[in-house]
Amino acid sequence: AQEQHHAGLLTPDGREAQGLKEARQTAEDLEALGTIEQLPAQVALVFDYESAWAWQTQPQGAGFDYFRLVFEQYRALRRLGINIDIVDKRSVGERSYKLICAAGLMSVNKDLLERLKRNTEVLLMGPRSGSRSEDFYIDSDQPQLFEHVSLQRVESMRAGAGYRTDSGVIEHWFEHYEVADELVMDWSDEGLPVLLGQEGNFYLCGWPDAEYAHSLYLSLLKKLGIKSRSLPDGLRVRETKNYRFWFNYDNQPSQFEGRYLAAADVLIEAKNSNDRK
Repeated sequence: AQEQHHAGLLTPDGREAQGLKEARQTAEDLEALGTIEQLPAQVALVFDYESAWAWQTQPQGAGFDYFRLVFEQYRALRRLGINIDIVDKRSVGERSYKLICAAGLMSVNKDLLERLKRNTEVLLMGPRSGSRSEDFYIDSDQPQLFEHVSLQRVESMRAGAGYRTDSGVIEHWFEHYEVADELVMDWSDEGLPVLLGQEGNFYLCGWPDAEYAHSLYLSLLKKLGIKSRSLPDGLRVRETKNYRFWFNYDNQPSQFEGRYLAAADVLIEAKNSNDRK
């Protein structure tokens, strides 16, 4: 019905459509590559549908959207050229990671918090994590990442408003915490805690813009000894054990470290040689 504008693999009169040419090329590439062995990711991003539904019900502001909050952190990590697993909170603990990122989890019980902390070297939570019970009410007994931390108020900010730091801007949402100075890893220009940290556990008090997210994740990856690359807009890379796949999602050519990709192009590198396809 509504899909009549899309040709699919064949046009209505039976001619080969662009989709068939691309599907054929993909099949030929996969056959030529042979077995592709996956490389386990060192970073996981937690996505929780219950949190998405909760913040759709009570966003507190037009700028707050759970999917966009998680996606912008995913984008910041992919910009650094690393593989990422996206996991459900129920599957946390099935394998360990060097870094687990859990933004905006509505409800965080003691079991989930312990599994998050136990199965990673560095845990980054927030903003808006653990602010409701599983029954969607404010519960002062929700377990917290840090002891002796007091939430004074939360702030939903209009478009264009935010708290500036040396690393970027906190926008859309900000939580005002009263904490001991030794817990604060980053301050806003107004002297408010923005990033809390202790013994590999971190809590981000607000929604980071792209500049802040890039700086934060670059710092955490360096701390963990994970190699990263600051990729240009539109260029992304996926690592497997035997190949490196470069994708240019832009409508303009992209160049990076001697590589050239035309618009909407793919470059495949065999990792055991300098061969490029």
